[in-house]
Amino acid sequence: MEKTVSLKQREFSPTDPRETRRKYESLVSKAPVGFLSLDENGVIHDINYMGANFLGAQPHDLIGQSFLEHVHRDDQQVILAHLEGAGVGPMKTESEIRLVGRKNFLQQVSLLSYWRYDSHQKRDLCEITLINITHRKNIELELKTTQLFLDSIVENIPDMIFVKEAQDLKFIRFNKAGEVLLGLSRHNLVGKSDYDFFPKREADYFTSRDRQVLQSHDVMDIPQEPIHTKSRGIRILHTKKVSIRDEKGEPRFLLGISEDITEKRQLEEDVIRATDNERRRIGEELHDNLGQKLLSAGMLLSLLKDNLVSKNGVKIGELERISGIIKEAMTVVRNLARGLYAAELDENDLESAIKELVHTVEISTRIQCSFHWKYPNSSLSGPVALTILRVTQEAINNAVKHSNANKIHVSVFRENNSVHLLVDDDGSGLPDNPEIARGMGLRIMKYRVLTAGGYFDVGKNEQGGTRVRCSFPVLTS
Repeated sequence: MEKTVSLKQREFSPTDPRETRRKYESLVSKAPVGFLSLDENGVIHDINYMGANFLGAQPHDLIGQSFLEHVHRDDQQVILAHLEGAGVGPMKTESEIRLVGRKNFLQQVSLLSYWRYDSHQKRDLCEITLINITHRKNIELELKTTQLFLDSIVENIPDMIFVKEAQDLKFIRFNKAGEVLLGLSRHNLVGKSDYDFFPKREADYFTSRDRQVLQSHDVMDIPQEPIHTKSRGIRILHTKKVSIRDEKGEPRFLLGISEDITEKRQLEEDVIRATDNERRRIGEELHDNLGQKLLSAGMLLSLLKDNLVSKNGVKIGELERISGIIKEAMTVVRNLARGLYAAELDENDLESAIKELVHTVEISTRIQCSFHWKYPNSSLSGPVALTILRVTQEAINNAVKHSNANKIHVSVFRENNSVHLLVDDDGSGLPDNPEIARGMGLRIMKYRVLTAGGYFDVGKNEQGGTRVRCSFPVLTS
């Protein structure tokens, strides 16, 4: 069994100082870092193999040469400062320099120097340690280049990009488009929160949305939100927000991208307004022109029927059938005109219009229709009211044509500072064929709702039928 001997129990025999020096010199010469000694003029007195390798020569060829000859000319002043700067004692100075090796090959090194003093406290030699940092510097350069490239992309994206601290929701970054949009420099933005720039109600809204984003792992898509700017008034933004998390999954930052859609929304509203005006014109034309002509034709036909006698060979029954067809045509024209003509609405007109729509559908289709209105006094704009009516018309039309429904229920109500529209039926639900679904006017409904600043959704309800839902923020004082 091998006996274990502690260090304290070991007896060391006296070592020859020359042997110790030889081992030390061997260790220094084979070290993976460069060691060299310089005099006050920068002349090399001693150098190991790694140090010589940095300079592209053998150690014996470098003894007596000036170290400055192997330093990049832009860094030679650094070496002179090392030679002049050290004081009494083991004071160390560190720098990064470039060495010129064989065939002008550049290597970047970290240089650590200190002066060795003799027994009379006079400078003897400047001891220098060299560590190769070329690979590290190349990586740093690549990272810096990549960072500059990414910064350039962010800076030149035409949409506003901002980053907030997750803890206090203060801005830490803005791009150029954000400065232009808000009319503020990033110097005035960074370190501030929404409460420093926006009305309290607006800041409360932004902060509430930000907290929701930080609690979720999903991207929050806000199709439309108003924002007050310094020089451009109220702008409409389409914003997406997402949380940036650390390695533990905790939110550290909030990233937001906002597109200014003010002009786009204005154009879309103009298109819809023009479409509605055309619908109104056609509705008026149907009611005032074609409807009146049909009415006149029906009256003349009634007079003709009363004046005709059987001896003239005219069958009164056929005239009655013609009169019935004209009456049916007049009903169709009235319904078309009623559906097309709805130029301006507020919440009071909207309630009456939906009631009349539901009543007409119930009479003409024999489908049981009901309507629930619970909307207390609030400001509801004409465009939003008109959009709600158009969506209701289209949703009921789809239920009648495609779902084989027996019941349709329409409800309009206010909840959480929003007005909501629900149209439910007990029919067969949405078709599985996407082509049929696209042909049901869903895209038009969604387009109208989004253009008016609302939210749109369609799906199955609890009865297995279809539910069309849209909601709009309401103005509060």
